[in-house]
Amino acid sequence: MTDPLENPGQDDGTTENQTPTLALVGDATVNHEAGTTYTDAGATASDAEDDNTTLTGQIAVTGTVDGVILGTYTLTYDVTDSD
Repeated sequence: MTDPLENPGQDDGTTENQTPTLALVGDATVNHEAGTTYTDAGATASDAEDDNTTLTGQIAVTGTVDGVILGTYTLTYDVTDSD
């Protein structure tokens, strides 16, 4: 089998070993009132070969938001599915 770039041994469009999809639960950019607790709305993960609930529970979030200090903060979401 070949992929669209003609690389041998790659998936031919089936659901085998597909990369998971991450979707933000809220908006990509959030304005938050300083001095209050920030609660991340989170993200969900899905793919064709893994249980989506389990996969969503495996999302790793890096970055923090300090609700007291004014600034721009970035949260990054990552998930790895089964091989």
